Amino acid sequence: MVTVPVAEPVEVIEVLAEGINREGDGNMTQNEKWQTQYDEIVAFITKNHRNPSKYVNEERGLVNWCKHQRKIINAGEMKPERLKLFGMLQKLMEKYKRVNQYQ
Repeated sequence: MVTVPVAEPVEVIEVLAEGINREGDGNMTQNEKWQTQYDEIVAFITKNHRNPSKYVNEERGLVNWCKHQRKIINAGEMKPERLKLFGMLQKLMEKYKRVNQYQ
């Protein structure tokens, strides 16, 4: 009979956690995901000097995220720190309101 060395459960969990961390979203908290999406939209607007378009497939996710955040605000469920950041984003979006992507 051959005996196979068994790994300690802690070692297995660490190996699995390393794999999740390499994939990206595995250990992100809700605040980190929200901040990542916020940063992505701010970067898009600053780079392109316009708001994301609902007519461009690649930008539709950004538009939907903003729309969902507005619904959360209207329901009164947004956290105060996020509310402040989203207010700044709305001011930035107002600056580029109705800017044609082909200008």
